[in-house]
Amino acid sequence: MKLRPPPLVLAALMACSTAFATPCDRAATESLLARIDAAWQARDSQAMAALYAPQASLAINAGAIKAQGREAVRKTFHALFAEIEAGNVHQLSLRLISEHGAVCVVDAVAAVGVPGDQQRFVGTYVLAEQAAPSAGLQILAARATEIR
Repeated sequence: MKLRPPPLVLAALMACSTAFATPCDRAATESLLARIDAAWQARDSQAMAALYAPQASLAINAGAIKAQGREAVRKTFHALFAEIEAGNVHQLSLRLISEHGAVCVVDAVAAVGVPGDQQRFVGTYVLAEQAAPSAGLQILAARATEIR
């Protein structure tokens, strides 16, 4: 079963992906997800933003929190990290990778919060490999919605 993002979202993301080369693989994807978790645990908004492409978009809970562009993503995480309590962790679990030309769509589940009081989110990430071979993957778009 292939994950199929809404056509409008995929079309917009494909238009943004011209600076990127090849689709991602599982190991590279898992590495990126681990870096997301590490940036969260460190409360490092700069490291988190560096994982996003310059033109990337972020939406949490159907746009209740949203950002367009790397600097806006950094500011969003800076504000979010200032509000969350100590001991709040972020753990992503990869569920599915679906390739779509030069991008891949990743379905993941995040457990977020302090042990014993965690929220769960389903996340969709659109990733692409940067043109420079050693530069790795970047996030073109991220959407997270709380599972209730």
